[in-house]
Amino acid sequence: MPARSFEVTTYDIRLARRLDTHAEGKLVRYNASITCRGSNHMLIVYFLDENSYVPNNAFFPDQRRGTSYLPQSQFQRYVDILRNEKPIYCFLNSSYPLQNGIYTGAEPVGENEP
Repeated sequence: MPARSFEVTTYDIRLARRLDTHAEGKLVRYNASITCRGSNHMLIVYFLDENSYVPNNAFFPDQRRGTSYLPQSQFQRYVDILRNEKPIYCFLNSSYPLQNGIYTGAEPVGENEP
């Protein structure tokens, strides 16, 4: 039941009309992905084509890599958080990979952000 939390120090975004990967032995189609990196770990978030096979999220502790598969509609929310919040953390959990994702650090109540 390994779990890991790390601060995101860099991220990259990939966009295309159609991108493919494989998971669980099946083809997965997506239009965007965000890779969050920090402390020798990474989380790759795939934003799936509406007709794609939806694999289970996963965390591979030996590879220090987690995956999350979300609907395309969630892409802008992730980009907004990564661009506008600090610090940002990733959480990876091999026992309950549905929790794989990003979260913010503590912020003051009523913080007025542009």
